[in-house]
Amino acid sequence: MTTYISEYKTQISITDSFFLETIHDTTTTSYATEFKIIKREKNELFLLNEKSNYYFGGKYSHMHFIKGKIRLNGKKVRYFAFFFGSYDKKNLLEVTSSRKKEISKYTWCVQHDIGDNTKSVDQLAELAKQVKNAYIEKKRQKIRRESLQFFKKNFKLPILEIPNNKVFEYSTIYQDVLDLGKSKGCFIAKFLRENEDPNDKYNLKLFNVLSIYSNNISNGNTFVDSMEYLKRFCKADMSTIGIVSITEKNKLGVPGIEPLVPEFKKYGIQEKNILIQTNVEEVVRKGEGDGFWRHLVKTNVEGPTFSIHVPLKYGADIKNYENKEEWLEVAECGIEPFDDFGFGMERVEFLFFGLPYPSNK
Repeated sequence: MTTYISEYKTQISITDSFFLETIHDTTTTSYATEFKIIKREKNELFLLNEKSNYYFGGKYSHMHFIKGKIRLNGKKVRYFAFFFGSYDKKNLLEVTSSRKKEISKYTWCVQHDIGDNTKSVDQLAELAKQVKNAYIEKKRQKIRRESLQFFKKNFKLPILEIPNNKVFEYSTIYQDVLDLGKSKGCFIAKFLRENEDPNDKYNLKLFNVLSIYSNNISNGNTFVDSMEYLKRFCKADMSTIGIVSITEKNKLGVPGIEPLVPEFKKYGIQEKNILIQTNVEEVVRKGEGDGFWRHLVKTNVEGPTFSIHVPLKYGADIKNYENKEEWLEVAECGIEPFDDFGFGMERVEFLFFGLPYPSNK
């Protein structure tokens, strides 16, 4: 039997045949819930609670878990994290193995040897929280390294090494990167936004951008790069992805999105999720993206774009793409000849890899 203490100070005991969670209240009373393991798959357990009351539901549940070890403060700590994907089903056929991805939603635990009194339950619970935070940060860095390697391997883009402690001003976005003496490649750079909206939890003051620069055109345009990154690296459900841009039918002669619509559809993006804006003059005047982007300082750096949005709820209408209760923008991509793009890494990590979204606090 392996025993763990959770971040909520509960005791978790696991054997080959059962999973037991014991809750100690402020008195001497303990409450234990025992599950029999009836099926085991990679990182998944299908469980039976024989004492479950049918009035409240069924007896069958499904759990997804992560286990391993991580170095913390110079020592290796063994951890176990879990959540119930479905709970109290009346028969095993109702139990689905679909899993929630939010890492922060797992219950995190650290291994505890019975008889070892060197650490109190409070200390072990705090250690479990530290392990969770360390795991999340390690996962973040892994996603960022592998994102750059994806473009290097698949599109032959050299990686621009940006010092981790280097922070660029958002008002000079991208140009500062070029001022480092580099002219092509992919990079992840940290930017500081001068005036974040305190009421917008997704509008970070400090954020990271994955980008390639327009002087380095891979495969002729960045459309392919961005779609391949979404589909192959992020494993996005392309049928839910939203696209916003402008129509090519405009008096300004600005390229529009219509020629790319068949290509979007080839990647699985549904036409109903492609919004083609007709107010081209207004979009170009603002230059804030969703069809046209202009550098905040170097106003000669500008061009047509499309933005990529991910739904936050089922049935989201792309017409409401600015409503962050429904959609969250994850990238702005140039349309030829304005070939570059920027993916917000914190949003990529949140939307596709289940990492918690950072806070401005």
